[in-house]
Amino acid sequence: MKRTQTYLLVFLLSISSAFSQVDNIQFLKDFKAADRKGKVKLVASVNFCELKGIYPQLKDTLELIRRKIFTNSSSKEAKFLFDKIDVSMYQCNKQYSKAAILLESCLSSHVRDIYDSLYCYLELKEAFVNLNNLNKAVEASTFYDKLATRTKDKNYLSKITKKSKIYDVFGLNQQAIVERRKEFLEEYAIRRNDTDFLASYNNDQGVYFNRIKRSDSAIPYFKRASELITKKLSYSQKKDHYQFFKGLIEGNMAFAYTNVGEYKKALPYLKSDIYYSKRVNDLESAFNSCVLLSECYINLDQLNFARQYVDSAEQINSIYTKPRMKLKLLYLQGELMDAFGNSSQAVNKFKAYMSLKDSLSNRDKELQLINQQVALDIQKKDTELSEKSELIKNSIINEGKQKVFRAYLMTGLIITIILIGFLFYTNKNSKKREEELEIKNQQIQIQNKLIEASLNEKELLLREIHHRVKNNLQIINSVINLQSDKIKNNELNEVLTELKGRISSIALTHQMLYQRGTATSVVLFEYLQTLIAQICTSYENESVKVRFNCNNKELVINIDTAIPLGLLVNEIITNAFKHAFKKTQHGIIDINVNVSLKDVELIIKDNGAGFPANYKESIDKPTSLGFELISILVDQISANLEMKNDNGASFALNFKV
Repeated sequence: MKRTQTYLLVFLLSISSAFSQVDNIQFLKDFKAADRKGKVKLVASVNFCELKGIYPQLKDTLELIRRKIFTNSSSKEAKFLFDKIDVSMYQCNKQYSKAAILLESCLSSHVRDIYDSLYCYLELKEAFVNLNNLNKAVEASTFYDKLATRTKDKNYLSKITKKSKIYDVFGLNQQAIVERRKEFLEEYAIRRNDTDFLASYNNDQGVYFNRIKRSDSAIPYFKRASELITKKLSYSQKKDHYQFFKGLIEGNMAFAYTNVGEYKKALPYLKSDIYYSKRVNDLESAFNSCVLLSECYINLDQLNFARQYVDSAEQINSIYTKPRMKLKLLYLQGELMDAFGNSSQAVNKFKAYMSLKDSLSNRDKELQLINQQVALDIQKKDTELSEKSELIKNSIINEGKQKVFRAYLMTGLIITIILIGFLFYTNKNSKKREEELEIKNQQIQIQNKLIEASLNEKELLLREIHHRVKNNLQIINSVINLQSDKIKNNELNEVLTELKGRISSIALTHQMLYQRGTATSVVLFEYLQTLIAQICTSYENESVKVRFNCNNKELVINIDTAIPLGLLVNEIITNAFKHAFKKTQHGIIDINVNVSLKDVELIIKDNGAGFPANYKESIDKPTSLGFELISILVDQISANLEMKNDNGASFALNFKV
């Protein structure tokens, strides 16, 4: 039965390398001329199957280099290259268990970068596919895809294997159909005009339906793929590329027609596939088409034509020998002999077919058992090697500890001798130094007393300044009082009263500075408590109750914050007394201070009439002196102010100290 290749691009990329051979003579010359590192790199860069014939001439040199590297070097690059050589050898000899174990060990010990990891995961996927371990193959493929996507390197991206392809390899064609449709939909939005993408999808789905014996569903997919490629052939410069692709699709379509018994329709497509497969030297594909063409002619009872294509298949098999191809050929020859009525020859061919089939089956089973046994042996050896490595590591650590201890001991003795000598030397001048130090200490003490006296004097002067500033502000207040007594204008008197409140707030700050004994800071709680009491006294409104609470009664703030903060509090509370309670008999003003680390939240809230409807516009563009002053003072202490109506007016001020 024909195993079609579903991924055209992968096939075309592999065509050039599949039949290339290393020039053994030139390779041996290059190997001999290279240095030690170059020799390892050269062998690691070539597939082991191509070196199998000359490897005995390289083996001794490589083993000598290997012993030196693994004994005396910590180079991950060299060890990774040797792992690469061994993996290639195991894969070539179909020792997939050994390859998988070595690759997993290499991933944990010898990879240096993302590109080494990409190599390991690609080879792991190949090994697990050959070991029929679907879960591990998908896992390795997933890791490879993620890393390759990160590199954005076209060389690595081109080797990403779709999960649908892995399902197909394991014969899970129903899952392959579902997965391929998901892959198609994920890419369709950005590749809807890509003929290769659309044709490949239709061809792949057709192949998967063929494999589950639903060729009636496969044929429409192949027809769509063929139409797309035929259209592309009319204008593309890459005629050979698309002609081969068309031949591949038509070969698949022929297989579908044979499955549904339409042998005549299959004939031209199979002949086209043979022609284009031979053009690109894909002998296995040509062989499979010859076999299928012979079966079509046998079913059409055109036995002479069938014989011609059996002979062609036999000729290809003699050039490109593979056991599975031989198996197909024997069965086909038996069918042909039986169709000609030559029963004895047909029986001989079928016997040879069964014998070879049993041999291949037994060989596969033996290979699987050998791989399993090898895996166990390697695991056992790895365990023993790990134990020996641990013993060597512990021995090296202990020896290192002893060396370190001896080094510390010698260092300690040397330091002790130096210290004794130093102490002996310094002891001679110790009395002289003590006298000098005593003199210097006395000088320092005198200087400290002078500095202390100077500081006390400056502190006293600064407090005196605060006292005088406070007195001057009180004098200004007294002058305003005298002036207000002579003014009959109520509006002007109200302005003067507000001005006195603001001056009193500033005066209170200076008063607390000189009374508390520090010239630059005040206690926030005491300051606000006194200020609030002062404001309440000035208004003497018994129907308004002011409640003050502070959760930190020790917090100190500097004068630069205290003065604008006092003015802010004065302005807000004064506005509450004046405007909040015109329609309320019993008013309440709550003032709460919450201190958290260096953040202070001051909330002043009343149960009065609240802000007017356009108060937000007043904040952004102040129309009154009160709002303008609040805005300026908030900026001065770098605070955030939030104003809102909450069953009355609410001011929330946040600032740092």
